[in-house]
Amino acid sequence: MVNFRGRENLSFNRIPHKCMNDIKPIMSRRKLVMKVYTNIAIVTIAGLGLFMPELAFAAGPFTSGATSLSQDILTILTPVAVIAVMAAGVLAWFGRISWILAISVMAGIVLVFGSQQIVTWIRGLFGV
Repeated sequence: MVNFRGRENLSFNRIPHKCMNDIKPIMSRRKLVMKVYTNIAIVTIAGLGLFMPELAFAAGPFTSGATSLSQDILTILTPVAVIAVMAAGVLAWFGRISWILAISVMAGIVLVFGSQQIVTWIRGLFGV
């Protein structure tokens, strides 16, 4: 290759070659040990599940707490959802957003607030 002065550019030959001993290890020993310990912990927990299957069928301690949290969140977000539907309707009415987006917002709110009823209906369909 010739540079702008008319001389050959041989700078690519000056790059020192690295041998395999100069390459840094991909993973440090400490990270490798932690990965092995993590895998051992996962296998141990899975093994406990094999030998004590009653743990799999036990009710979680957070079941009632999660239910009450879900109900509290729905109670708090109900007025926000009403305002969002009103805002989407007004924006679509004045042409600031498309009607498809406004209907999507309303359908999303229906799905979020009706999720428990939808799950109950689907479980009833399949007899679960």
